[in-house]
Amino acid sequence: MTDPEFDVENLIHLEDMFSAHGREDGLRDGQITGKWEGQMLGCEKGFELARELGYYASFAETWMALTAAYPEELMGKKRAQRQLEALRQAALTLPLENAQDLEMDRMVEKARAKFRAATASLGISRQVRYRPEGQVQEPEEGEEGGDGRSKRPILSF
Repeated sequence: MTDPEFDVENLIHLEDMFSAHGREDGLRDGQITGKWEGQMLGCEKGFELARELGYYASFAETWMALTAAYPEELMGKKRAQRQLEALRQAALTLPLENAQDLEMDRMVEKARAKFRAATASLGISRQVRYRPEGQVQEPEEGEEGGDGRSKRPILSF
């Protein structure tokens, strides 16, 4: 009843062969999918970072233009003008190509710190904050002032 050509070793070899082929297919598909997902994540994070830095640069340029147009309003705020110029430079000097070092993170944090310093020196630090889309905070109950105006930030993006 037993077939002389039937060998258990052939079955074991067949199982090992299919496992090896499955592993190779899985690795290849994983590399392709991982590369695609990595590119998508990189584009999303790069866009978010560019939007934030663009906000800082346009904030600095707008306030620099306002201080030039209305110098009497900001008398004695030379520090604010220096902070705005430093913020503008920090936002515009970040590299636009992919850099795989931690220096980029420190540069972004430096730009954020310069933004906080500039808003504080202008006296508007409680009114202006960078908020990307989807992160708008609604005023809580009792958050409106006595004059009926909301205490929410005037400028939020």
